[in-house]
Amino acid sequence: MSGPAIFISHSGKDFAANDASIPADRRARLQYARDVRDLIVAELKKSLGAANVLFDKLRLEPGDQWQAKLHQWLGLCHGAVILLNQEAVASAWVRKETTILTWRRALRPEIRIVPVLLGDFSPADVEAAGFGHLDLMMSQAARLADPAMTAPNAEKLAEQAVKRFADLRASENSEPLTTWIDDVAAALSPLDTAALAGYLDRARKKLGVSDEDWAYFSDRPRTLAHQLLHAPYASAYEAVVSLRRGLSDVNFCALRNLVVPVWVEPEAAEPLARGAPAQPAAGAAGRLARMFAVNAGYHTTGTDYVNRAFCSPPWQQRRTMPLHDKAGEGQASEVLGRFKRDLVAQLQLQGKEHQLAARLASNPFFVVWALPEADQAPPPEILEQLRRDYPDITYFLLAAADFARLPAYAGATRLAPPLPAGLEDSVDVHKGNIADVE
Repeated sequence: MSGPAIFISHSGKDFAANDASIPADRRARLQYARDVRDLIVAELKKSLGAANVLFDKLRLEPGDQWQAKLHQWLGLCHGAVILLNQEAVASAWVRKETTILTWRRALRPEIRIVPVLLGDFSPADVEAAGFGHLDLMMSQAARLADPAMTAPNAEKLAEQAVKRFADLRASENSEPLTTWIDDVAAALSPLDTAALAGYLDRARKKLGVSDEDWAYFSDRPRTLAHQLLHAPYASAYEAVVSLRRGLSDVNFCALRNLVVPVWVEPEAAEPLARGAPAQPAAGAAGRLARMFAVNAGYHTTGTDYVNRAFCSPPWQQRRTMPLHDKAGEGQASEVLGRFKRDLVAQLQLQGKEHQLAARLASNPFFVVWALPEADQAPPPEILEQLRRDYPDITYFLLAAADFARLPAYAGATRLAPPLPAGLEDSVDVHKGNIADVE
């Protein structure tokens, strides 16, 4: 494949135009979406070549296993068209595709996403459908002032969308998600032999990869890696455990550490990679560091969120630091001084404290704070001072179930969707099992 690859995200299987079981207004929307989609696909194939247009007419229904082919396309594409109308925003698959694509763009801004608003569907409708936190509309959408769903308008809209990719080039540069895939594939590569192929085959069945999908790509470790990245945690756990006896301790530990964070929903972790606008300090010049919150309680959960957001990057080990201070342990000056000493030690800058600001600005740094009970918590003013002193740090507050310990700490962005009740504890047990499995 030469040139950029463009993924087409759309909703709904093909339907009969005279299907009376579908209400007329919905049938008109589906027909218009199909017309615009087909025009975009045809024009992109002319300009890029058929191999560069990643489009599958077969759509899946809720409950179906995802095709491994779609997962791999989502990880390989340089750009994407997302067709949006009432049906699309109601589709779990379009939402999943949008989450993956905006997550990749957060990690690598060159990924070009073009939302196509069909008919009278508006940015406000996108927001109302719950897509707002994905920042989808920060892209330059293709949209017509005339909402009429006519053939001439379908052509104009398709032309608008295709023009957005006129100057897009395939990039040779790596990105965190690609590196994650490479690392997982490398850990699995010893199994890519005739004698050990049964391990990969068992693992792909645990993940629900069909025989057809398994035969689509020749690189089996990489195909499995793409599927592991997006699998439900229970399936990923079972797949990794099924590989244990075929792998060396080194390869199995590498695989385990890379896969464990997939229990975190990418939609919830993505804002950590994208960041949020740093908030201005009230009544003061400058800005405050970013601050996020999740309804969790364990520091390991905070680390998993960061690893999920950035695809377990090699710099993460020294880029996440817990904060343990409680009320009664000292005055604010002592807390702030202790924080700086811990920060310098974490970044191995003893004797080089003057490099601290530049080091924090070079890569994301996270302070993970499991908020204590109200009577143990330091006053919010201390956190605000830390945010002023270190504006390049992202503070990640673990606010316990239902965000019960968050109210005193204003300004934190709550990550969504929140963790379902009991999930954090059950996954922690799984993590222990996967670490000790024989």
